[in-house]
Amino acid sequence: KLSGPVFGFHTGYQHQIDMFLMGIEGAINLGNTKESKKYPGNLANTEELTLKRDRAFGLAARLGLVANNWLFYTKLGWENANFNLNYKKNNVVEDSRNKRTNGFVAGLGVETVFNNGIMLGGEWTYTKYKKMTFTAEQLDDSIRAHMHDFKIRLGYKF
Repeated sequence: KLSGPVFGFHTGYQHQIDMFLMGIEGAINLGNTKESKKYPGNLANTEELTLKRDRAFGLAARLGLVANNWLFYTKLGWENANFNLNYKKNNVVEDSRNKRTNGFVAGLGVETVFNNGIMLGGEWTYTKYKKMTFTAEQLDDSIRAHMHDFKIRLGYKF
């Protein structure tokens, strides 16, 4: 359950036929989502593992229905993200490993467009990443990350 802010940029192309919309979108997410787990020992010895996701980018297809100035859509695509696993003992980083991995993205969203071309919307995405194995002297773990992201989107329609 990684948590934290997600911010970034998106761009794309979409085409509308009657009330149906289809498009493609690229996105870069620069936020940090992370979770830490502490394993308390005695007062002088505590261990902590922290998993962090950052620098993600992806590509997705969007399909939607247009009603007046509203767009209701679903998206399917691919994302690549960097994961960092840190091992701390007594508040000192003993080991740190990075892995980039790919994931499958599915999502739902809604957008509205104003007369001046400004788009405002909300989106939920679920990403299931491939299994990552971190190995080192202190770290020997396999992780399969699943992420739920909730985003507020602001854009401009040309």
